[in-house]
Amino acid sequence: MNQGRVITLAVLLAAGVLPSTAPAGAAPVTSEKVACDVAKARVAARGHFPVSAIAFCDFITSEEQSKDLYVLGLHGKRDDCGDDVCGSTLMGWFAVEKSTGLVFEWDFTDFPGKLGAAVTTHH
Repeated sequence: MNQGRVITLAVLLAAGVLPSTAPAGAAPVTSEKVACDVAKARVAARGHFPVSAIAFCDFITSEEQSKDLYVLGLHGKRDDCGDDVCGSTLMGWFAVEKSTGLVFEWDFTDFPGKLGAAVTTHH
């Protein structure tokens, strides 16, 4: 590909005439509630279980993380507990990219953590 063609493609991409690398259906996420809903839906789809099996999201906030990401833990329901607390319900830690709504695993091996693999429904 010649240099003129590369520059033309770059200009068209920047102007929004050509599609970006973001997947179809990607949309900005503007609140913790939306991030929670997006993460629940993606994780449930990957695991082939109903979204209703995820009880709530537990958000972690830090300057470093909150600039571009919502970092959250997903907690499952434990019907065998009733109203009692009977152990951890943590299903895992995830990050939702604010600009695209993409969901990633979040690795807390080293604090403050780092972005892991994308959560997809394709295996």
